[in-house]
Amino acid sequence: MNADDKYWKYNEAEDVYELYYVEYYEPELIVTIEKNFGGDYVYGFHDKFDADCGYLNATTIEDAKEEVEEIIVCNLEDKIERLRNYFEHLKEVLKDFEGDENNE
Repeated sequence: MNADDKYWKYNEAEDVYELYYVEYYEPELIVTIEKNFGGDYVYGFHDKFDADCGYLNATTIEDAKEEVEEIIVCNLEDKIERLRNYFEHLKEVLKDFEGDENNE
């Protein structure tokens, strides 16, 4: 994520930190971080990341923010890899289909 495309904001009313991403013009809420009752940092993704959530290993909010951004990068890399594999599979299927069509 480019620093120009994202920003963190503290939501005092909800007592959560929110990460916003600006893809085009309007900022979109991507993830929230908060401390649970046990004092652990937890995150919750919104929309683009299928509403995933979990505990963080971080002991400070700055570490929690960094950890969440690393999770986002890993999620995106995994998604890209799955799409590449799917694309390659589709190319093979189409190639096989074209071969069957020529044999008729």
